Amino acid sequence: MNNVPPPDEVAHLDGRLIHDLSEINYRLAQYMVRFYDADAGRVEPISITDEIALAEQIAAAAEAVRARAARRWSESGGSLSLDGHVDGEQV
Repeated sequence: MNNVPPPDEVAHLDGRLIHDLSEINYRLAQYMVRFYDADAGRVEPISITDEIALAEQIAAAAEAVRARAARRWSESGGSLSLDGHVDGEQV
């Protein structure tokens, strides 16, 4: 008897999203501490390349959150465009 449920792609994507958001939360906390320490003259500022990499990671996560919201809205019978409109109205 097999009690293992079949793979669930949506659950996997949701889990991956939460993992990515947790990692970003940690990196943002580090960024903020480094920013204030640099402002106080205790350390060198974060490098430009690290700052850009963080911004790209945040942007990718934002797109993943938007895609999840669009999927959930679609599953509920509504429609969401990528420009932030729900059923034709700005959200």
